[in-house]
Amino acid sequence: MNPYRFCVLFSALAVLCGALPSPADAQNVQWSPFTSKEFPFSISLCSTPSRVEKKNIADGTTNIVAATAGDIVCIVSMTDFNVDLAVEQEFKEQQATFLKSINGVLGNSRRVAFKSRSGTLPALRFTFRMKSARVGTTMAIIEGRRFYMLCFTFPEDKDYATALETFIDSFQILK
Repeated sequence: MNPYRFCVLFSALAVLCGALPSPADAQNVQWSPFTSKEFPFSISLCSTPSRVEKKNIADGTTNIVAATAGDIVCIVSMTDFNVDLAVEQEFKEQQATFLKSINGVLGNSRRVAFKSRSGTLPALRFTFRMKSARVGTTMAIIEGRRFYMLCFTFPEDKDYATALETFIDSFQILK
């Protein structure tokens, strides 16, 4: 297992843990459309991105966009690998590494199909719980050598089901 492979997860975690909630009421999110200037994707974020990062890793490049509103956090990471990805193995390893890195517990996990303009792509959607009394949902999508990860997290005593679905459903690959 190449530790650099999982830079996307650790980078996203750093953004997640370092993000400070804004004073906005997350129940009344003013969704902010975001289109990547470098990569062909768009999504609605819970606010204007507070952080946009780019990291070069041993076998690719990771780009991260993060936004917060109230006590919710939205993260999109995208890694372009320069190696081929074994879909099932990649999903399994990324999920396990993500959960370990946040000291999280897996809730539900299921394979889904993501519909893009160019066809149907393999995807994995899973929920998790962290010891910090936060819960979340992650959607991972593989398109060739490109790995997208959407992460939405919030306090476990809140119900943000509508906001979560708005975030996940708004993601589009634009090519």
